[in-house]
Amino acid sequence: MIALKYIASSGNVYDLKSKEIKTQTANFHAWGWNPVGVELKYGLRITDFTKDAAEYSTMLIIEGSYFDRKDILDSLHEDFEYDIRNKTPGRIIWGECYIDCYINESNTEPTEKPSWTENEINIYAPYPFWIREEKKSFTASSEPLFAQFLDFEFDFDYDYTPPTSGSSLWVRDFPFASEFQMVVYGPVASPHILINGHVYEFYDTLLADEYAIIDSKNNTITKMTVSGQAVNIFDKRNKDESIFEDIPGGTLTVNWSGSFGFDLTIFEERSEPHGGDDRYAGLTGNGAQLMVER
Repeated sequence: MIALKYIASSGNVYDLKSKEIKTQTANFHAWGWNPVGVELKYGLRITDFTKDAAEYSTMLIIEGSYFDRKDILDSLHEDFEYDIRNKTPGRIIWGECYIDCYINESNTEPTEKPSWTENEINIYAPYPFWIREEKKSFTASSEPLFAQFLDFEFDFDYDYTPPTSGSSLWVRDFPFASEFQMVVYGPVASPHILINGHVYEFYDTLLADEYAIIDSKNNTITKMTVSGQAVNIFDKRNKDESIFEDIPGGTLTVNWSGSFGFDLTIFEERSEPHGGDDRYAGLTGNGAQLMVER
């Protein structure tokens, strides 16, 4: 069964398809784009599309004894307001996707049933995209196969070995360019990563147990030192090719020296979450409703 959860910014997690809390309606597969263009004699010449914040009206059914229901509602609404007062969104999880949001409206109505309470809420998502994270780790190469390459009969201070190299093909089915987070692990000096021909690079040295986080959403590069200090190394980026360039859609060809490792997390954005039809348990034919089990 597809998961449906609310994670408050406080860290509290609520299963919205549990015995105590059920979701009667959740129209997560309704969406729209706003055309922008120049009015013509007949119609419009499209120049762009924009997107409003997403809103979803949702009915929660709280089941249990009076005191159990009261405790659940109090906890939920404290977390709803905690998000708003701290201006930090919570998160709705639908299967493998999530959307950051606020619960900005709530209405609780008594019912004729003694064992449940209906709570209608409004989910407001300022950034109207559902995100699925795809992550892949690219590890440092082990010792080269020909470890004695150019190992002369008389000793130099070091042996000559062939350079390590890294190459990987990441087969993906998401067709659009996406924001990303990249974590580069030391030891390495001036790491150079090539993805579908585009260079991601900064000019700084990471020691063993140090790492750098490249965040394309916030346009930041942060180095975490051995002592735990966070250092802004934004100015040390390669300025000829943007280190924040979106990761292309489809299959990726990744090349790097192989002497260091890194993780790449891609944030695939959709107007609706994956799982929008009746192939999934609990969904009706319109792909939008979850029916309460009574």
